[in-house]
Amino acid sequence: MRAFIAVEIPEEIKDGISGMPEKADEYPGINWVKPQNLHLTLKFLGEISSGQIEEVKKNIALIAKSFPPFRVKLEKSGVFPHLREARIIWIGPQRTPEELKSLFARLETEILQTNALRQERSFHAHVTVGRIKKSVPAPVLQKIIDGIEKDLSALNCEFDCKEITLFESTLNPQGPVYTAIGKFNLNAS
Repeated sequence: MRAFIAVEIPEEIKDGISGMPEKADEYPGINWVKPQNLHLTLKFLGEISSGQIEEVKKNIALIAKSFPPFRVKLEKSGVFPHLREARIIWIGPQRTPEELKSLFARLETEILQTNALRQERSFHAHVTVGRIKKSVPAPVLQKIIDGIEKDLSALNCEFDCKEITLFESTLNPQGPVYTAIGKFNLNAS
């Protein structure tokens, strides 16, 4: 199964993000992520076996217990890899919280023991909000990013991260379906 570890976003923030006016259908080259699929990815695991899933769950549970809850504020927008060859439109924190970086580092180290792939690029906390399927000119993308950031400043996209979730990702012709297969509370004490 395809799996990943993520921080879920509160429903009211998902609703605000999905209702941003800059995400209009006037950009036919962009597929906007459905509200139910919005999340902050910590670690993409790819294809792993059912035996590996149990080991991953044990590791996540141990790691989660060693981290207190922390705040995340989504206030910046951008694209990956860059404006001229963008494939992803994202939103995320202005600066990644240290707790989030540490959580990622621990997951990266511990999950490696289950033979999942190590991430080849540095961690950049983000929520994918759009996937670019057809070329969109850089000035148009910049306008979209600026609009999203303006909308984010009007929304309160700050929330407490109190748990992490292990998701299964099933690919369908209508788009991916994410199913939570484990939720792990951060240590509240």
